[in-house]
Amino acid sequence: MDAIFAFIAGIMFSWYFWPIAFIASLFFESFERNGFAVFTAILAGFGIYGFFGIAEFSWVGLFIGIAIYIGAGFAHAVFRWYRYVDNKVEYFAKKLPGLKTAAEGERNSMTAGNGKRNLETAVQSHKNETNYRNRLDKISYWVLMWPISSLSHLFGDIVILIQKAISQFFSGLFDRITSKANAKLDIDLDNPLGVQELDSV
Repeated sequence: MDAIFAFIAGIMFSWYFWPIAFIASLFFESFERNGFAVFTAILAGFGIYGFFGIAEFSWVGLFIGIAIYIGAGFAHAVFRWYRYVDNKVEYFAKKLPGLKTAAEGERNSMTAGNGKRNLETAVQSHKNETNYRNRLDKISYWVLMWPISSLSHLFGDIVILIQKAISQFFSGLFDRITSKANAKLDIDLDNPLGVQELDSV
């Protein structure tokens, strides 16, 4: 039994274990598998503790470390909530004009139609999604998992910037590559049935 524990400890405290566990936690966090993300982050923490030989245990140091960690997590959670709400408002703002137009068309109706119901449902859904009381599990996760969450969020922002750069500066290049490849097909993708449009009278 001692040999088994020594074998496991040898793996956990090796130089390659904690980076693998840390990357795995980032991976799970990006797919919102929070349970697996927490578990692998704990394994990474044990690995870091064992590999770097952190100083001997003290209760004072523990409480100071916890206070600093929670404080940093709270600051991260505030930032993430700001970004979360801002994205939800931006998304809802795009939908709102169409919903309001459909509802206003039924203003004189005695009964509520689909337009009114859709608007009321969308408004209630938005209020629920942007009420922090309904997202305490998400906020708590951000506080406790801020090292993993912040890195995952940073990588997500980098991916978004790359996507915007491709759309703005390289769209023509990728369109030409696609058009050249599709030209090998014996069919017009824009008019697969070969239907000719009639001139309007």
